[in-house]
Amino acid sequence: MPLPRGARPRLDPPDPHLAGAAFLAWLAKQGGDEELSVCEYQWELSKKNHPTPKLDGVNLYEYVNSLGPELIVKRQKIIELTPRGSKWATNWAIAYNVVRGHHGADNPRIY
Repeated sequence: MPLPRGARPRLDPPDPHLAGAAFLAWLAKQGGDEELSVCEYQWELSKKNHPTPKLDGVNLYEYVNSLGPELIVKRQKIIELTPRGSKWATNWAIAYNVVRGHHGADNPRIY
């Protein structure tokens, strides 16, 4: 849902950084959870498409652990955003302008 004109998302810490926000936007679009192998591929793709020096050499497990279990968790064979993590991830994706539109719709814009 786009923010009203002039509104800014609430950016609670931690900062996921650009590549992380792109990965989290993808994960949120998948419904908040996805198989581990698919997430590993997408993590590398997000780092390639959105170079972020702070995340160079950081693998998916390290990244998930750095964010904490209140936002994102690794279960047996999936990575899952928590309900709180879903809203947090969406706000950061909007701030970094990496939100993925729903079925080809325009991405929300910050005015």
